[in-house]
Amino acid sequence: MGASRGSAFVSAFTAVFCPDATKEERDSLVETQQASATPEMALKIRTALDRLDVSDALAKIVAPTLVVHASNDAVNPMSQARYLAAHIAGAELRVLESNNHLFVPSCPATDELLAVCLELLARDLDQ
Repeated sequence: MGASRGSAFVSAFTAVFCPDATKEERDSLVETQQASATPEMALKIRTALDRLDVSDALAKIVAPTLVVHASNDAVNPMSQARYLAAHIAGAELRVLESNNHLFVPSCPATDELLAVCLELLARDLDQ
């Protein structure tokens, strides 16, 4: 059985991943996480992601690439976004003003995220 919605762990988890989310968005995140993996599997996934190193593959990427990062993301440092953008040929880095790692509907940067994604897709279609 996973942590309950009001537990200290769940509060800390949502505070790190989406500190500016509404209560409903935080509850939805918790519900989705609990439905998608057992606590044991979530730990395995997190451990695998922490060990994942794709740096050797970055030079092989030839698709138009947009690296998006929240300005105050507490989960991944800005240096990781800069690294990705610098090592993928032609990649564009867009930093969006947000404290959230996850862009939730109430986050003003969510509209900007959608706009920059549509801009990239439209640019790619024009070529």
